[in-house]
Amino acid sequence: MSKQQNAKVYAPLFGKVKTFSNGGEIWNISAKADELIKFIQDNKNSGGYININLSKQRNDETRLSASLDTFEPKKKEGQLDLEDNPSDLPF
Repeated sequence: MSKQQNAKVYAPLFGKVKTFSNGGEIWNISAKADELIKFIQDNKNSGGYININLSKQRNDETRLSASLDTFEPKKKEGQLDLEDNPSDLPF
């Protein structure tokens, strides 16, 4: 991943929250396909995944922000890494 761990990276997603009288919500998310595809390719983790956090904006709770979640768990000593050698699997 080419981004710094401390800097918040916003995904090219836009969202709006609609709250109903019964308390239910619907979150509408939109993005330009080309921009989102490039963002995913540029920011996918070592497993090929991308994690995005959606949150309500502080100044307008009907709007959503989308930020990249860059958390990757640390490997424990002695832990097998199945991505390195999947042929070692017994099945």
